Amino acid sequence: MAGDVSRRPTGGWRARYRDAAGKEHARHFSCKADAERWLATAQTSLARGEWIDPASSRVTVAEWSTVWLATKSHLKPRTPESYDSVLRIWVLPRWKRVPLVAITHADVVTWVAGVRAQVSAAHTRHALAVLYQIVKLAVRDGPLARNPTEGVSKPRVPRPEQRFLSHTEVARLAH
Repeated sequence: MAGDVSRRPTGGWRARYRDAAGKEHARHFSCKADAERWLATAQTSLARGEWIDPASSRVTVAEWSTVWLATKSHLKPRTPESYDSVLRIWVLPRWKRVPLVAITHADVVTWVAGVRAQVSAAHTRHALAVLYQIVKLAVRDGPLARNPTEGVSKPRVPRPEQRFLSHTEVARLAH
């Protein structure tokens, strides 16, 4: 992948390169060092296979959730319905217009805490699982390099208190 940095008539600098598909990408800088650094980063990402098209990385959670939900059509009918419900009630109100690349780990942690303040731990875990799966598909499919939902602590679901039968209750049950 060849790229170059050239001086602009306005005095600025333009860095450009071609991606694996042959499409040219360019960006303008006021400093030559910044242009060279940007170009080197892009070339390294391409060489490692980690490069992500800047246009596809602007996809919002709402747009990508539609793609993700379509991948769930092979499941029992109630499962996609459940996912859709969680999307509408918990995920999209917070993340609808947010580009996938703008999601941060800290934002997800804060969101989980807010959801947990309103519903049970089990419901919160389900909402986090839906967001995790949406972002995981984006990582696998290319518009996102990493999953910011990785490592977010899930709220603990309280275990019910165990109750043991007395000898009398066991004997009554046996008869």
